[in-house]
Amino acid sequence: MSEKKGKDVEPKAEKMEVESTTTEKTSKKRKMDQIEKGKKPAFQRAVLTEEERHRVQMEKNARRKAKKRFAKESSEGKKDVKESAEGKKEVKKPKIERVVDEVETEAWNEIYAAKRSKNVVSFNKLMTQFGQKKRLNLALEAYNIVISTYNRTKTTERPRLKPTVYTFTSIINACVRCGDIKRAITILEDMKNYDVEPNEVTYTALIKGLCAEATTKEALEMLTRMKKESIMPNLRTYNTLLRGMLRSGDTEESLSLYREMIRRKVKPNGTSMEYVIRNLCQALRLEEAEKMMEEVDKAPAVLHAAMATTAAILGKYETARESVALARDSIGREEIGSQNTYDDDDSGATGTAGASGDAPKQSALLFHEHLKNEISRECDRVEEYIERVKGKKRKGQFPNDKIFVLNKKPSDELKSHLREMRDHTIKLEVCSGHGDWIVQRAQEEPDTQWVGLEMRYERVFQIWSRGYFHKLDNLHVIVSFHRDFGGMLRKSQGEEAHLALITSVPEATFEEVFVNYPDPPVWEGSPQKLVDYSFLINIYRVLKAKGSLTLVTDDKPYSQLMIKEIAKVPHLFRSAFGEEMFQENVPEGYGSSYFDRFWTNGRKQKRYFLKFNKI
Repeated sequence: MSEKKGKDVEPKAEKMEVESTTTEKTSKKRKMDQIEKGKKPAFQRAVLTEEERHRVQMEKNARRKAKKRFAKESSEGKKDVKESAEGKKEVKKPKIERVVDEVETEAWNEIYAAKRSKNVVSFNKLMTQFGQKKRLNLALEAYNIVISTYNRTKTTERPRLKPTVYTFTSIINACVRCGDIKRAITILEDMKNYDVEPNEVTYTALIKGLCAEATTKEALEMLTRMKKESIMPNLRTYNTLLRGMLRSGDTEESLSLYREMIRRKVKPNGTSMEYVIRNLCQALRLEEAEKMMEEVDKAPAVLHAAMATTAAILGKYETARESVALARDSIGREEIGSQNTYDDDDSGATGTAGASGDAPKQSALLFHEHLKNEISRECDRVEEYIERVKGKKRKGQFPNDKIFVLNKKPSDELKSHLREMRDHTIKLEVCSGHGDWIVQRAQEEPDTQWVGLEMRYERVFQIWSRGYFHKLDNLHVIVSFHRDFGGMLRKSQGEEAHLALITSVPEATFEEVFVNYPDPPVWEGSPQKLVDYSFLINIYRVLKAKGSLTLVTDDKPYSQLMIKEIAKVPHLFRSAFGEEMFQENVPEGYGSSYFDRFWTNGRKQKRYFLKFNKI
């Protein structure tokens, strides 16, 4: 029995050996034929993964659809031309609608090229580039290729794409720029698995992300961790923290950091001084600000304007006039302040994904001119206020009984305050920014109680100071500072607004809710999105019967995204414009805001006005 099995096996083995030899000869002949025809043999071509093959197939399908659509539109165009021939009117043929995103395709080509190069430096550059353009999905794709390739080959003699500190710093910075601080911290913790130590640039990027979310406590903890690991903070690290302290209104912490810089022999520059002095000004600590101003060589216009505002609020009108004059002189000399001084988010607002060439320079110039105009407007406000009071001494107090700072617990005081106002018409603006719009509306509607909800303390001061100059008694501001979310991480600003509404605002409080120029999501899938399903549920709860929600944006894709979110709750809201869903441009007399002026100066004229009534 066993002998028979052995005899049967031998012929089969021989046959397999012959087939193998034949296959090898055929394969060699095919390679030679390809070389003669000028084609690269298969082993020299880029090997596509299943995901890449799927993407290439999708692009082919998209191009095929585009051709079909073009053929259909062209035939319709010819028909229109034929029908209008009697009227001798020439109808233009429709252009091809680009289905495939050329920028996206080009980015993927760069990723494939980096993959073929087998060089981690190429991937580091790509991650930096995608982060600058706020294309986090592409930056993460490049990062995942590096990590997966290294994990697959690290046990071999020649590991490929070993990640370096630049690899991790690049992707962490990309996450920070796109508002995904949670992922950035996860990547930091993952560095030790690859025997890579973070440096001062890595930590500064993370501190920047935490400060941008106004989580200054966590940012300071990151600084402490940095120093424990014997990584010394540099000037950029301290300036990043000082900017964070300005945002959150932590004046004492700002002064403490400034003294630490001196002690560690990290020489403060003009930007460092600006952040500390402005923090003192919004705390109404004018004398300390004046003393520090003596140390500033050629103080910029933005600092003189801050000094003027604080002096006017404290009733020191002569000092305010002198500061206004100095601010105007500095504007004339183009000494405005560092680009990030007035509002560091705004300088970034000018950039567009994928901008290239002279676009960043033009954006910087646009912001520079806008900043000059805003400082001039602040000087005008101070002068008009001094003229109105006609020398009568009036001293302001900030924060006062109409500023509600929400800490870790719901504010019962705010709930009680809102209930007391229920006999009046109450309207809410979510994310009031610099306060121009809500202050203007509060002036125009003195019988209406206006409430602004803002997440940044420095902006709350700006809202309050504008209201103070106009002696508004019908303006109230909520500052949302829910910071304790279990450990290092907090929620996004959108979730912060949701939480403030849930914990601190009674049901059926507002007649109308307004959201003016919310920040669009910086990348597809970003958690930094204010108007979503959760937000709409919360707004429905706090609106009175037949109340309304108004949304204004200059970003068309975001307007469409908001309409999609509204479509998820058809039982809660109905468009005030019927099937049209929105109207282009805001109604006359609606009011202006900081960002409205910013984009108008940038020749961005279109506005998308959405209004929905509570069902």
